[in-house]
Amino acid sequence: MTEASEAWLLAAPLLTPFAAAAACLLAPKLGARPGPLALGGAVLHLLFAALLARTVFADGVLAAGIGGWAAPLGIALVADGLSAIM
Repeated sequence: MTEASEAWLLAAPLLTPFAAAAACLLAPKLGARPGPLALGGAVLHLLFAALLARTVFADGVLAAGIGGWAAPLGIALVADGLSAIM
């Protein structure tokens, strides 16, 4: 398992598109345009993915257990060289 400082890096590429999609859905109700929010979310997602790939290639495989449950019941996020490229 990784340190807590690197665990957020595994979740960031997953959570960024969901946050951008929620912002785009709420944008018209708040008087904003969803296009710039979608572009910003895509750019932020690309930056997080590049940071994850750089960290994996520098430090090796990253893994983190999410939620504090054991492996059969909990969710394990793992990033190796192939998954970081994908």
